[in-house]
Amino acid sequence: MKKVYVCSEYRGLYRDYQNALEVCEEVIEAGGLPLSPHAYFPPFIKDEEKYRAISMELLKMCDVLYHDKSYDPTDDMVADLEYCRIRGIEIISDTAKLWYYCLPENYYENKYKNKE
Repeated sequence: MKKVYVCSEYRGLYRDYQNALEVCEEVIEAGGLPLSPHAYFPPFIKDEEKYRAISMELLKMCDVLYHDKSYDPTDDMVADLEYCRIRGIEIISDTAKLWYYCLPENYYENKYKNKE
């Protein structure tokens, strides 16, 4: 299962939290494991430095970053994107590519093997 870091806007607004949850749902439906600080931490981490440090640890564990382009990037989003560019972590920004990326390597082979 691919670990997908969800890079979306978070400015402390409830709609941002809801958006992060929706993107996490998309990742799960595509077959990935969402790593989303916005979905997990706002209720109990109030210290911004600690929040960023933990977010970066999640980012280090990811296989790919899914960038929600429906918003203008925040400074934190820009930093996450730059981190991935420097380290060669793939950045995906469309749902179709997310689905393709998250499918297991032998998905089509197994899917059609049973029909022969």
